[in-house]
Amino acid sequence: MIKIKALFSFLVAVYTTLPLFAQNLSYLQNVQSKIDSALTHSFAQQNTAPLDSILTQLAALTPQSNLTTYWQSYARSMVTIYFMKMKQTAKAESAINRACDDMEKLDKKNTEDYALLASVQNLAIQFRSGMGAGKLSSQAVENAQKAIQMDSTNLRAWYVLGTNDFYTPAFFGGGKKTEQYLTKALSCPAQRVPNPYMPSWGREESYHLLLTYYVQKEQYEPARILLNAAKAEYPNGRWFISQFEQQLKKAN
Repeated sequence: MIKIKALFSFLVAVYTTLPLFAQNLSYLQNVQSKIDSALTHSFAQQNTAPLDSILTQLAALTPQSNLTTYWQSYARSMVTIYFMKMKQTAKAESAINRACDDMEKLDKKNTEDYALLASVQNLAIQFRSGMGAGKLSSQAVENAQKAIQMDSTNLRAWYVLGTNDFYTPAFFGGGKKTEQYLTKALSCPAQRVPNPYMPSWGREESYHLLLTYYVQKEQYEPARILLNAAKAEYPNGRWFISQFEQQLKKAN
């Protein structure tokens, strides 16, 4: 009888939590798009309320997991971008430091966890100076490389390496591998297997940064070839395409 009661209690617990799990999964579906849209709305409203709302909902999901922490940290990176654009440096630094801390604390990180950790560390570098900036840059590279060791087709990890190299001053050896890393990123799929709960960011960003690199180096022919590839991939246009069309029209 005791065993039957115990089994009954277990089944009640399972079935009463199933709607909660379903609700959680439902909210996490296409969460990257929700966060990206929230950033756009934050700029339109001139406050972080849309992003704060998502952070609140993600924090309320039960149980918390690496995936919920991942998306909270991604959302905080968007909060950071908002405050940077608004020139609210202290708030931007606080948000990105929280994202770094949360990702560092994760146990059993997978390739995507390491890629995002490297990405938020890259973003945090600009709030450091001297040896602190150099140390954080090295950590970002190391974590991106760990992501690649787990999955050599992780576009986001290659993008992070490209970003790190692009923004590293030439005096410290930066700019030598930007093209190599970003070209590699663009050779990888946004996702190996389509999954609405997992990240797909990094592809448009890789196009944008590599185009920026070519234009800065006045390598206009590779830039035009890359821009045509972007236009073919995104026939309905993307935020960066018209920008570089205008720049390349002016270039000789």
